[in-house]
Amino acid sequence: LVLDLGADIEVMAGSTTVITSQLSGSTANVSLYQWFVNEAMIVGPTTDTLTLIPTGETMVELVVADDDGCLTTDDLLITTIVDNTEIVMPNIFSPQAGGFGVPAFASISIVNRLAVYDRWGSEVYLATNYAPSTSAQQWDGSFQGQLVPQGVYVYIVEYTDVLGRRQQLAGDVTVLQR
Repeated sequence: LVLDLGADIEVMAGSTTVITSQLSGSTANVSLYQWFVNEAMIVGPTTDTLTLIPTGETMVELVVADDDGCLTTDDLLITTIVDNTEIVMPNIFSPQAGGFGVPAFASISIVNRLAVYDRWGSEVYLATNYAPSTSAQQWDGSFQGQLVPQGVYVYIVEYTDVLGRRQQLAGDVTVLQR
């Protein structure tokens, strides 16, 4: 009984991956398919196919047994590639034309914190723990119910990427009033 999961692969972060085993060399019926992901036994799939969304480096192993008691195993390393697209924040906005927030990027899982500061370092906006591009979490250009004066404001974004790593991005945005 010979088992082959194929060559190690690289996949984009967040993508669904289907692994199908190839068996050869036995005429006996397969009596067991047991999948392991990062050494943890997976309860459920008892077929030649496993579907998963890997993160980081993921080791997949399959143990197969046939009715004659022959046992074989193979493993496959899945390396997750993060979309390294540079995260570009808007550098100018008008409160009358929309809000200021973190656009959706494939590499951002969650925005942990978006803070905006005026030129004296006072925090004028704070939003925490939300999905990127959520319009309800965009700064509307106000502070304590009043539109802020036209000018340059500093922002700090802390986010978690799809591999679970915390990242930080800082810059400035110009607020224009009509």
